[in-house]
Amino acid sequence: MLNKNTLVFWGDTLPAASARYKLYCLILALLYAGILASFPMDIFMDRENYLTFAEFSIVVAARHAADGLLTALMNEPVWLGLNIILSSVFSPETTVRILIGLPAFTVAYLVLRFNKKYFFFLILVLLMPQVIKNHIIHLRQGVAISIFLYAWFCQRPLLKMFLFGIAPFVHSSFFFVLFILIVSNVLSTLRFAPDLKIVSFSMLGVAVGGTVFSLAAILGARQAESESYVQYDVSGLGFIFWVFVLLIFLMQGKSFLRNNSFVIGTLMFYVSCYFLLPVSGRIFESTIVLLFLASISLTRWRKVAFYMSLMFYTVLLWLIKSQLPLMGYGIREL
Repeated sequence: MLNKNTLVFWGDTLPAASARYKLYCLILALLYAGILASFPMDIFMDRENYLTFAEFSIVVAARHAADGLLTALMNEPVWLGLNIILSSVFSPETTVRILIGLPAFTVAYLVLRFNKKYFFFLILVLLMPQVIKNHIIHLRQGVAISIFLYAWFCQRPLLKMFLFGIAPFVHSSFFFVLFILIVSNVLSTLRFAPDLKIVSFSMLGVAVGGTVFSLAAILGARQAESESYVQYDVSGLGFIFWVFVLLIFLMQGKSFLRNNSFVIGTLMFYVSCYFLLPVSGRIFESTIVLLFLASISLTRWRKVAFYMSLMFYTVLLWLIKSQLPLMGYGIREL
């Protein structure tokens, strides 16, 4: 049974902080969320789809229910439910803005509260393309990330498990995330050595990468019909960078690997199925905030190497995005 003594295997705790620092975090989180939620609705990709969800989620949910309980469960019913509840009170546009603002505020506040000594780095984390895009174009994933992150730091066992449990029903990538989390905890409980954990996560990534869409088709998940045919950017740039990050983490030592088993697991899963699973990046991005937070524990040259390489990679990504409408988030002309 999960209790306060075993919570460390299922998350982390926020450190104590002064009332003034909490107020600073609150104000900045509100500002971050307010700016993102106030952007014009008609200039970003997929906003029309989210407006449609807000207006017709009850129709979509009814159609999934008609196809059977399993199909309904595999097609993000909590996301649909949130849209149904909010749209019963607010307009579709206001509903979408709420689904941007509340998750953005939650993520920003938790990140800023994590370690006041790294306050400016944590602000940069919120501005990284892999993070901010979840509150601009990948809104469903942003909602799920905020739920998962709140659960990660939650100290109430039942609430923690409940929030972990509903995250996959907001965004399906969290079925993989929770699976990795469970595997990580099982391996830790069995006292697997770090090298055996790495091998296990690598084998898991290869196995999942080769079978996931066939399984999704059997279960009736919408991703089997859509995301398996979407061409994602799987160039070698991201692969090289994240393999380099993985090597830095591995060289930090056994204590770091033991304390960050889940983060290492998600990173190992990602690089092992990078070229096998086109949507592996979406799965990895669901937990990338935790990786950035874990990097704070790096020491000496490893921390310098990580931050320098991360800065180079992030600047390069933004330079590439600068050639696209609204840094890659805007509607592209046909």
